[in-house]
Amino acid sequence: MLESIRKYDDWKPLVDKILNDSKRKGFEIRLTGGLAIHLHCEKQNEMFELFRRKYADVDLVCLNKDIEKVRKYFAAQGFEINEEVYTFSEGKRLIFENKKTIEKLEVFVDELDFCHKIDLRERFVIDYPTISVSDLLLSKMQIVKISEKDLQDLSVLIIEHELSDNEQKDSINIKYIAKLLSKNWGFYFTFINNIKNIIEFIGNIGLTEENKWRLIQKLNNLKNIIMSEEKNIKWKFRAFFGKRIKWYKAVSEI
Repeated sequence: MLESIRKYDDWKPLVDKILNDSKRKGFEIRLTGGLAIHLHCEKQNEMFELFRRKYADVDLVCLNKDIEKVRKYFAAQGFEINEEVYTFSEGKRLIFENKKTIEKLEVFVDELDFCHKIDLRERFVIDYPTISVSDLLLSKMQIVKISEKDLQDLSVLIIEHELSDNEQKDSINIKYIAKLLSKNWGFYFTFINNIKNIIEFIGNIGLTEENKWRLIQKLNNLKNIIMSEEKNIKWKFRAFFGKRIKWYKAVSEI
């Protein structure tokens, strides 16, 4: 019997087919989530093996202009759409399931809106076949109740990629991240807290001393730049209330 939770190599043929077909069918789509991080960090396969990392579904992003093409494409591939989720999300999220192959896809439209929102409309073309490394980092760092697998993904992603102060392929744009968080205290607070969570986590996951040092150094650099970025008035006003007011969307709201 097929299992829905599979290794990276088990999902890759489907991912490759979707990405190749999208070009021929005339719609743009990008990979996100854990599989996208694995694709960007294939040099670190030993770490993924160490973590015994597996994936429950394929996460993708498309633009609003391509929704109908995306729907028709996956229907032709034997996937059924969950219309209830599509309606409830006001067209921002599509879930497709293939009952024969036990495969599940989630397609997010224009943005990743979880505990915090990441608008991808103007950043969609920065990278291919995934969203940018910086946005992949944000997509995991925005999780308030972060899981072990997310901390694993973040550790590998940061170890593998250099920090940059501008938009470069295969690098983490720290100026973009710092500027984004300087306008949103809630996202800022979650991000800084998750830096602490990663540092606390890495002591027990079997990293080499070199990788531990690289990871901690990058996290400290990232934290210092984010904290030193000039904050706008809205950020400062929200910071005054701090944790006394809920600063994120809960899973039930998502």
